[in-house]
Amino acid sequence: MSSLFSALLPATVLFLAPPLLPVTNTAATVGLRVTPTSVTAENFSNNTRWIVLTSGPARISSALAPHSAVVWSCTEDCLWDVQLQVVDTDGGILHTSQSVNLYSALEWNGQTIWFGQLPTCWLESNGQLQPYFDSMAAPTTAPVHVPVIRPSDGPDGDTPPPIDNKPLPPI
Repeated sequence: MSSLFSALLPATVLFLAPPLLPVTNTAATVGLRVTPTSVTAENFSNNTRWIVLTSGPARISSALAPHSAVVWSCTEDCLWDVQLQVVDTDGGILHTSQSVNLYSALEWNGQTIWFGQLPTCWLESNGQLQPYFDSMAAPTTAPVHVPVIRPSDGPDGDTPPPIDNKPLPPI
């Protein structure tokens, strides 16, 4: 019985209370912890949140009920190339968090990564919140549009020289 209690204790005291995010003073609503043997997410809000896991073309979403937690058992190898996002529709607006690579989150040794309505995630370290940056995660924004100059759009002489249909010189 004591081994069962010791197995349940980390999941119940994993998150004590959600912090206030330093930008716009909004509360963090979902806490995430990644260890070599588990991934734990807890929803502190009064509304449902969705956890979206992506690996290559595969995408799985899971509803996280208000004031509930979920623990997924795993191995360190199964975290490779898995991205996690938190999604909500509070106020009728779709909010999508930054994408977090679960394998990359292992380097924080089980410290909590917090999600709110901002796209930015926050890492809790020694009671302080700092923006979480994940170089392995896929970007959450659409690619930036780069204008292309077409010959009719630019001034004369702003085009490449014409290419002649003549054979190349011998080598």
